[in-house]
Amino acid sequence: RWLRRLIHRCEARSVTVAVLWIKCDLDTMHEYITCRSAARHSWKLQNWGTFAAGIDLELRPVVPHLVVDNRLGAAISLTDQVRQVFGTVFR
Repeated sequence: RWLRRLIHRCEARSVTVAVLWIKCDLDTMHEYITCRSAARHSWKLQNWGTFAAGIDLELRPVVPHLVVDNRLGAAISLTDQVRQVFGTVFR
């Protein structure tokens, strides 16, 4: 609901909203979080099973959106995906 409200508020001000959904898998998330070595992630790493159990990998926005596949080994490189997104959003 908050996203729909935001989109309506923006549209009322003639601002276009482009929603991007970053797709990832648990192995990639774990790799990225481990490499960051940020203190804010210590609980997640120490309790990975509990943290991972709370993630819905199938969750998607209920509004129109573009998907960027951020998984390690994604079929299309992140750079090429970003180019595609920019080409779609800034036509």
